[in-house]
Amino acid sequence: FYLSWNWMAQWLPLLKNQWFILAAKAAPAAEQHVAFFPLRARTHMARNGGFFTELAMAGNRFADYTGFICGPRFRRRAITAFGKHLNGMNWAAVNLESVRASSADLKRLLRCFPARHFAIETRSMVDAVSGIDNSVCPYVDLPEDWDRYLDNLSGNTRQKLRRLLRKVENDDNIRISHATGDTIERDIETLLRFWKLRWAEHKGKNSRAIEQNLRIMLKRSFQHGNLLLPVLYFGDSAVGAHGVLVDREKKALNFLVGSRDQDFANPQPGLTLHAHTIRHGMSQGFRRYDFLRGNEPYKYSFGSKESRIFSTVVTRKVESAPRTVLDMHSVP
Repeated sequence: FYLSWNWMAQWLPLLKNQWFILAAKAAPAAEQHVAFFPLRARTHMARNGGFFTELAMAGNRFADYTGFICGPRFRRRAITAFGKHLNGMNWAAVNLESVRASSADLKRLLRCFPARHFAIETRSMVDAVSGIDNSVCPYVDLPEDWDRYLDNLSGNTRQKLRRLLRKVENDDNIRISHATGDTIERDIETLLRFWKLRWAEHKGKNSRAIEQNLRIMLKRSFQHGNLLLPVLYFGDSAVGAHGVLVDREKKALNFLVGSRDQDFANPQPGLTLHAHTIRHGMSQGFRRYDFLRGNEPYKYSFGSKESRIFSTVVTRKVESAPRTVLDMHSVP
């Protein structure tokens, strides 16, 4: 989803850095491209006062997953071509952050950077405060039937989800609404208000930037038809909201952000909204519920499997660096 045209067309115009896309053809005279690798160039000042270029994934800071996309038949050749092309560019470092690829494909790319000229470092994605490992990405493959889905859960979870949804259906004080064109501004601000109360202190100086990025992302995704935003109400008061990115091509729902009233517990807003969204998604033909980054324990109660992403930094050794380590993309 994060490498789709629908997503990239929203994200790339917002970048302050110069961005570019490596595009591979199977042969020089071929009309169509078979692989794409979106990147951006960031300029930094070195300790000696000079400047250097760092290449980074174009989607970083907005996208939970980054990487390259290839036609299956051309994957090996395209990845090697990307690596060789990157090797020949002027940069001091390439930050391959949150790359969603198989370990074999990542190794194939990194083989293009031999140890005599480059240093390769795997970066930990474990949050220092919470201990959450953001390289682990839980997801649920959804069957066609809600009862079949529940049958694959533990008995306690199955009973809890049924009880939560029955409460929504039978209690006149409780309801779930989905954001519409008339309510989207209000619903986004509700979600972000609860998010700030829960996470602003934890995120520290990055809190304001994260909040603004989320606001932009949620609004643009809604405008492009890619957002499901359910809000849980108790009476006239919102007590929880979730932002879910909708991938219609892959039939996947991607849980981006959730927030709730910390003082409200019956029914539990987070579990209730997840259960509602999963059941609603199944009724609309969606076949995956992706919790995206982070191995928070609650995600596994929904019957999740795991996938992994990788964060690796390739640094050019000083003795191997060209006289200039500024790429043309970084000059502006």
